[in-house]
Amino acid sequence: MYYKFKVDLNRLKLLGIAKDRVLCGPRYVSLCLNNYCNNRCLYCATHSPLADKSGFKAAGMDFALAKKLIDQAAAWGSREVLITGLGEPTLHPEFKEIAGYIKRKKLMSALTTNALFGKKEFPAVAAIDYVLVNLSAPEERLYTRLQSPHDKTSFMKALVNISALVKLKKSCRSPYVTLVFVINSMNCRSVPGILALAEKLGVHNVRFRCMEHTKETEALLLSNKQKLELLSIIARELKTSRGIRHNLEVIKSTILDCNGVHDINHCYAGWFMMEVDFAGKVRICADKTVIGDMKKGAIKGIWRSPEAHKMRLRLKYNLRRDKPFLGIACRLCCRRELNLAVDDALKQYGERGLNRTSLADILMK
Repeated sequence: MYYKFKVDLNRLKLLGIAKDRVLCGPRYVSLCLNNYCNNRCLYCATHSPLADKSGFKAAGMDFALAKKLIDQAAAWGSREVLITGLGEPTLHPEFKEIAGYIKRKKLMSALTTNALFGKKEFPAVAAIDYVLVNLSAPEERLYTRLQSPHDKTSFMKALVNISALVKLKKSCRSPYVTLVFVINSMNCRSVPGILALAEKLGVHNVRFRCMEHTKETEALLLSNKQKLELLSIIARELKTSRGIRHNLEVIKSTILDCNGVHDINHCYAGWFMMEVDFAGKVRICADKTVIGDMKKGAIKGIWRSPEAHKMRLRLKYNLRRDKPFLGIACRLCCRRELNLAVDDALKQYGERGLNRTSLADILMK
């Protein structure tokens, strides 16, 4: 019965996309809990030692606001809450309470983290369904140079926490662990190394991402020579039989053309996801355009607002390979599989329904 409920909501979303209407709430709600961190990754737009931090002010989301968001997301049929931050979300003083409240509302949960959480936070992290760990170096020396930890033991601490989480999953408990490897000029030769490390740790998936650069961090972008070298590395890895999932095939198709929206002609994020920052400002996916304020309104009103619908239609109709209007975050879309799956479903089924197996599986990634 619960499975039927999920599929019906997917069908409503697909019907809404076909008719340019909103028939139900977002599937994913992302909570950006804070903007402070215990790492200083060189490629980070917020905390990089290369970035200008003159106007930086530490801030976090109030528990009352987080609870309000979770309550409303559950009431309006959302399936998953992503706990994230412009930094490390497990540092939020009420992280454990927020993670626990998501579970009590019977929502799926996901977390982005650098895996440097302590023993007090571990039980809350272990209860989360999907944990995405930012680990962009397979060995301590490069990790220290690239992710600039405040604590010299951070690399080993991260590996210990990752291993502990993987062991829990092997005993039929959460979470599903993914390593997120941000490709840049300093680590591009370490692709085989991170795959080997992930295999050794027993991690379920490695997701590679091209770096989203700012003016201060653009020196870390791959040179043309490095791009060609990386393509050769990827070609060799694709021929290697490893017992681990990865997205190198996608990276291979995008690495020489980071200015295009690869294979994506329409974006449907406006029907599936909502992002709320620590101040309560609401956005759709990676776009910086604010569509509402959770301190002044409710999810349902914001999701159906004229501002949200205008952005929704821009995403669907004005996304062009030659002029992607949302910049690099859009060009390196992390929801590529979702957009392609919705395109396929619309072509095959129109307004009648969707491929229940393929789209439902992709939406759970």
